[in-house]
Amino acid sequence: MKAYGDWVVLERTTKKLKSGLMIDAGNVGLVVDSADKKIIGRRVLFSQKHEQHTYGDYFMVHKNAVMAIIQEKDDE
Repeated sequence: MKAYGDWVVLERTTKKLKSGLMIDAGNVGLVVDSADKKIIGRRVLFSQKHEQHTYGDYFMVHKNAVMAIIQEKDDE
């Protein structure tokens, strides 16, 4: 899926608990596509107060909803 205009395409992030349960990580997503190519493939924290749209396994947020890039241990 490709982003158009000021939208960012994200894939929902899940976390695995010690018990083995998988939970939705809330307002964290993996960037699939964006006009800002530097954030593609990165996990971002986004505001849930902004408009969101879903399509299958993907959801779209406006670029202004992205608040931070989350540094993963692999990035260090």
